[in-house]
Amino acid sequence: MKWYERGFQVQFEAPCNGGRADIVTSWQGGAIAEVKKYLDRDTIYQAVGQLNLYGLNNTHKLVVMGFLTPDARGQPSALHTASMVEQNPRIQVIFVNVDQRVVAR
Repeated sequence: MKWYERGFQVQFEAPCNGGRADIVTSWQGGAIAEVKKYLDRDTIYQAVGQLNLYGLNNTHKLVVMGFLTPDARGQPSALHTASMVEQNPRIQVIFVNVDQRVVAR
């Protein structure tokens, strides 16, 4: 399904290099997003693996999105994993329930 909003295209469950990306958009030169309900260390690794496949042969920004795990013991490793994978300037991790200014510290 394709959506057009404010001059850019958005596709949900879009075919991408042997898989189906949750969201693909032409916004800001292109982005592919993999959405997980909760982000912990393992789901971040899984999403980044999927995005690396979906991002082959294109220059789209790769975005992992989801809620920070509610498991307080898993939150530090999730935040640390996010900061590590974001060392690749092409990858961004967005915790939708966390103020990003706090994560950036």
